[in-house]
Order: sequence, then structure tokens, then C-alpha cells
Amino acid sequence: TGIVSVPPGTTAGVYVINYKLCEKLNPTNCKETLITVAIAGIDVVKAVGIPLQVGKGKFEIPYSVVVGNVGTVTTYNVQANDNLVATYPAPATFVIKAGSYSATPTGGTCTGNASFNGASDTRLLAGTDDFAYGNSCEIRFTVVVDYGSNPRPAALFNNALASGMGTDSPSANAGYT
Repeated sequence: TGIVSVPPGTTAGVYVINYKLCEKLNPTNCKETLITVAIAGIDVVKAVGIPLQVGKGKFEIPYSVVVGNVGTVTTYNVQANDNLVATYPAPATFVIKAGSYSATPTGGTCTGNASFNGASDTRLLAGTDDFAYGNSCEIRFTVVVDYGSNPRPAALFNNALASGMGTDSPSANAGYT
């Protein structure tokens, strides 16, 4: 078929594979060659700071999300998503605190998504930057959540997801929606 499939969970790295392609009508007529397959590796680590009560039932909660290339090849159009709707379900309301959002690169560039609001726009990055091996981006923001007179949950659960592409693309990576 000419298709090379890589099993899910394959460790990031560069692999050299003996590739054999045979003619369908004459299966003994084959060509062999070595091909190189590069598997990118992207990692995301999310941390939450100590909530600060700023009013009755109202809290500021700082977050840090670090997205990095842990593979051995460039990962293209890197994106991270953070959907906060399930973390702060109605009747609670939340917003991203004005002026709290930042995206800081370590090596290379990372372009933040200033429209991120954790609800209708969960993209933390622009999705157009390429991360070479070792490059990362730290995204910081503070959520202001208002529970009003409703009971506050004993525990909150939240995660962030990261994605990238194996080849460069002129289109931004929207990531997970």
C-alpha cells in the first residue's frame, strides 16, 4: 500500500526501518530500501497555585501550563488546550483575570492566544509555532471563580492537553476541542 503505520504509544525518536514494496500482480518483484521515520514528542505539565479568597464565594486561582518538546525532532504547530467549563460548572461563573495571561518561551518562540477564556476558546497558544527539541512554553493565567452563595466543591479536577504536527502546515493547529 505504501503506507507506514506507527503503533500508538511509540516512544519519540528517529527510527530507520527496512521498507519492502512488492508489485501486486507480481509479488516476487520487490524493491527494498531504508526509510527514516521521526516520531515527535510533546509533553504538558499543569500546576495550580493556592486559591486566594477575594470575596464571599469568590476566588482567584493561579495556573501554570508548561508545554515542551521532549522528542528528538521538531514538533510543528504546537497547541495546548484547557477547557475550564467542567472544572467550574454552573451555577459557578468564571473569567480569566484581566492582565494575568502570559506565554513565555524557553528557546524558540511561543505565541499566546490572547482570546483564551477557558470556555468558548480553550486554545492556550496560537497553534502556529514550531518547537525544536528542548523548546518549551510556559503559559500562566489566573481564573476568577464566583460560587456566589452556592456550596464550593471539596475537590476540583482539570487537565490540559497538548498536540503538535509531524509536518509543518500553514494552518494553525486548533488542538483538542
